[in-house]
Amino acid sequence: DRSALIFRAEDLFIFKMESVQAIYVERIQPAKGPGGSALKIEVLGDYPGISVKKITVCESPGADDLNEIGEVVANVIGKPLKLSPYYSDC
Repeated sequence: DRSALIFRAEDLFIFKMESVQAIYVERIQPAKGPGGSALKIEVLGDYPGISVKKITVCESPGADDLNEIGEVVANVIGKPLKLSPYYSDC
């Protein structure tokens, strides 16, 4: 019924759909470190002082590895996809 977004990786994540704001992919280019990417779910904060928080649900070694899956998830749940600018892994 699309009332929740459920991810299972090493941990189980269950988000109420009304709190999900966007799918966010953080993209990091190799520099001093190896780089990589992280798929995060932007959700409304549930306590004062934090209006939105990003929960990492999976990571990958390449900066663009999670772009496509982020787009698929965003399209399926009808939420925006946000791709970060490329950051250097310093």
